[in-house]
Parts: sequence; structure tokens; C-alpha cells
Amino acid sequence: TLAIERSQDSLQVRMNDFMAIGMQRALAGLERKNILDQDLPLERWWGRATAEEPGDAYRLLVDACRLAVEETYTVDGDAVGIYAEKAGGSFGRPGESRRFFSDFSKAAYFGGLMPDWWRVGPNSNVDVDGLHAVARDPSGYFFIGHAQEVFDVRRRWGYQTTKVLRTLAHVVHEAMYDTSSGMRIRSFPHKQQATRKCQGCGANKKRLAFTEKRWEGDKERICNECVGSDVTCRLATSLVCQGPIRWDDKTGKRVTAEGYSTTHIIDHLLKMAGGAAKLKSVFYLFFGCINMKSSPFPLPEAELHRNQKRLKAHSDDGSTMAQYLLGKIMRDRDSVVLGKAGSRINTTIKLWTKSAMAGNAYAMGGLALLHRDAGEQATANHWGERALTATAIPEAAYNIAVALGGVGDNHDLPIDYARAAMLYSHAIDIDLGKNAFDFEELSSVFTGEELTMGFVDAVLKFGPNGDDQQGYQDLAKNNLDAIETYMANPQKAKKPDEGGKYCQKSKAAPLYSCIDPETLASSAICAISADDASYLCSTCLRRPAVGEKKLLKCSKCDGKALYCNPLCQRGHWPDHKSFCAKA
Repeated sequence: TLAIERSQDSLQVRMNDFMAIGMQRALAGLERKNILDQDLPLERWWGRATAEEPGDAYRLLVDACRLAVEETYTVDGDAVGIYAEKAGGSFGRPGESRRFFSDFSKAAYFGGLMPDWWRVGPNSNVDVDGLHAVARDPSGYFFIGHAQEVFDVRRRWGYQTTKVLRTLAHVVHEAMYDTSSGMRIRSFPHKQQATRKCQGCGANKKRLAFTEKRWEGDKERICNECVGSDVTCRLATSLVCQGPIRWDDKTGKRVTAEGYSTTHIIDHLLKMAGGAAKLKSVFYLFFGCINMKSSPFPLPEAELHRNQKRLKAHSDDGSTMAQYLLGKIMRDRDSVVLGKAGSRINTTIKLWTKSAMAGNAYAMGGLALLHRDAGEQATANHWGERALTATAIPEAAYNIAVALGGVGDNHDLPIDYARAAMLYSHAIDIDLGKNAFDFEELSSVFTGEELTMGFVDAVLKFGPNGDDQQGYQDLAKNNLDAIETYMANPQKAKKPDEGGKYCQKSKAAPLYSCIDPETLASSAICAISADDASYLCSTCLRRPAVGEKKLLKCSKCDGKALYCNPLCQRGHWPDHKSFCAKA
């Protein structure tokens, strides 16, 4: 009887595993279908690559091939490329990853999907050795023998480029197989690129000149130029503008293709606090300062006063984390603040502004919330964008995306589903794992018990709004699916904010106008000329968008200081009062 029960339990476990795998494949298939249904143009998928500098084309082609391998496995359950090569037992096929890439490259060329300067054969101008050097270098990012997941490619090339590569991967993979036999084609007897006649201009054009639906259609085979899909073609042309790998010179770490930081939250806090010892000190003081009015176990008043006084001393000494944490205590209406707090919200604004200008992403996120609550959406979004260039924080990306997708309370702002989807994908791709930060530095100060008791988890849950960052990632997955479904069929699908698939609302700081993230991520902002500076807020350095209200001038010093709004003015006062006539 016991053996039968164990056998039944084992069978149930296997059935649950099969069901989970089936669900994952169904979701992956739906995601790919939504992208393919958007019918993105493949024209100039190679970005800025040219015959003289083809490197990006090689790297993009490799990643498209690896996406084909990955999605063939995750969606269809078939092993090709590196997965077939590494299969165990008699199923393994040595060298299959190279063979698959070779077949993939041929199918892309003869399918009319390669640039005009990409020629093969006797008069080839493609550097075959250079292409192989990229694809066969085991120490490189683009080794064809390394599997890649979609989020890896997104971080390297960006959200929109990855969608184009996924479309390319699917189209080429379909062209690799004979529809009658289902066998992979290894020889292309016609030895020329496929072309079809455009019913608009009458010219024979390659597959690249059409979207996939128009290429396959018989009645409306009209090229992109005749359709006038100027916008989509420009989009494809400008997809790859940064190169595959970008580095932040200040941190020495990679940033995403969109210019957002990949620095782990813990590493950012360690830097802001000045090391693990100071991080531990200010956080424990903060937790010792939180004495809610409704708490059933309040701290003794003497201990509470002592902790708050010590945290303020750290803040006065210039600790950006202490400034942020003290401002957080002041902002919380339920917290007990001892001593002369003055205007609590003014104190918070000044502390967070000082901390944010020193690079603290949490203070930037806090200022975004304050500006949002005051109805200053443009400035709120500016601080949210700056937070993303400082560290990888899902909350900031999610909050901006929510309002961009028209789901928040700010429906008067322009809707930009494509950018909202990009920010959702960035929030999803952020690595919150404990292996992604300097655990060794933490363990040198914190005891094993302190770490295992959840200090790291507590910090990861400690965002500007006090919420779990993993929770924002889960919500972002749902919302990204809703937006992709809508973009795949906007004529029939309901908008994400109108029903169908519900997008989660949030206490969002929506995006409207901001300084370009690439500018913020560089030191160029420190070298603004006097003329340019006259159009920037003295506090947050935001430049108003066209048509937006003008910056406010300080009336007491002949406009030497300009501000987005009174909140920015109050935050800048500690610095401004030294030369303002009012002082």
C-alpha cells in the first residue's frame, strides 16, 4: 500500500510538472504571437552596420539565431542548435550549434532578409572570418554555443530591437524548413535572394521591403514605401544606435541599451552609505526611530529620541542615506518625531533634494512621489528617470510605465504604449537576486544570522514607497502582456485601461518630459553653458517641454534661480539662500 501511495504521489508530481511546462509554453507562445501580430518592419534590422563596419550586423544576426533556438525550445518544445548539441545520450548532435547558425545565415540571405551590401559567393564582400570570429569565440558575449534568454537580449539591445530580432528569428527559422517534407534545407539551388512584385509601384523587391503579412499576402502585397509606413521604417532604422554593450564610466558597470543602470539596489545603497558598516548603522538607527502612534509596543521615549538624534547627526555629516531615511521619517504622518521638527514636509523636501543631488536613487524616487502628490507630473517623471539611471529599481520603471499606458489617474498626459512596454520590460528584467551584488562586503559586517534573518530581503522590499520590488515586477508582467495584446490588434482589442486584460493601477509618477537618460548617465550635465542653464530648473536640472509652462523665477534675486514649481524652490533654498537678496 505504501509503495502504491508513493507511486501515485510521484505520478502526481510529474503531472504537475508537465502542466507547469505546458502553461509556460502556452504563455511564451502567446507572447511571441502578440509580437508577430504587430507586423514589425524588418527593414534595416542591422542598425548602423555597413560593409566597412559590419560588426553590429554580425552580432545582431547571432542573437537572432540564438533567439530562434530559445523560442523553438520554449514554445515548440523542439531542441535545435546548442540545445540539440548538448542533448544527452544518442540525441546529442556534436557541432549542431555551428551547423544551425550556418543554415540560419543562408536562409536569411536567400530569403531576401540581408542588407544589399551583404553578398555571398564568388564576389562575396562579407568577412566570413570576422563573422565566425564573433560567433565562435567562447569568451565573447556572442558565442553561438551559449544559450540566451529573451531578457538577456533585451538588456543588450533594448526592448524594441529585441522585438524586431524575435520577428527576424521566427521568419528565418520558418524559411529554413521545406514545407512539404518538414526537413531543414541545407542547400538553396536558386542561389539568389527571393523577391516579389509590389502591387503598388510594380517593382520587384526583397522581403525586407515588405512587412511579413504583406509579403505573404496575395491581394495586398504592397511595399513599405508605397504604404507610406514612414514612421515604422524610421523606427526600424533607428533601433540600434548605442551598440550592444554600454558602460557607465562612473560606476564601471553595464547599463541597458536604453541607458538605464544595471547596478543592484544593494550595491547602490552600499555606495550611498559609504560601505557596509555605515549602511548597517543608519538602517538600524532608522528602524529604531520608527515608532508608530498606533504601535502596540512603542519604544521608550528616551531610546527613540536618542536614535533620532544620532540619525540626524549622520545626516548633518553628509550621509546621503541618513538624509533620505530621516526625510522618510519626517514625511510619515503616523511616525512620532521628537524635538523641534518645524515644517515636516519642508524638512523632507530639503533632505531628499540634498540626497538626490548627491546621487541617491531612493531620494529621487521619494521626490517623484512628492511632486506627483502636488500635481507636478513633469518634474515627478524627471526624478523617476534619474532614479533609473542611478540604480536598477523596478518601482521607478513600473510607476512611469503605468501612467504612460494610461492606467493611472493622469489621463490628460500623452499615451505612449510602446515606451510604457519598454519600461515594463525593464522592470521585469532587473536582477534582484542575491548573487548579483557584493555579498562579501555585507558578510564582512553583518553576522550570518542577521543576513539569514532577512536584512537583505528587508532592504529589497524597502523602496521609495515602502513596497516590495518583486511585487512591482509581478505587476509589470501582467501589464506588459496587456499592452502587447493591445498593440498586436489595436482595432479589435480593448485598450489596457478600458478592460479586457486589466492593468494594475499604481501611485505612479508618470513620464511626460525629462532630460534624455543618456545625458543624465554622463557627466555632460555638469558642463552646461550659461545660456543653456537659463532654461533649466536650478534644483532638478529639468528642461521644460515645448508648450509646457515656463520656469518660475525667484522674485528676490532678479531671476538668478529658476524652478519648476514651489517644491523645487523649497528644496533648493539651503543652497540658494546664500546669494538670494531675500536672505
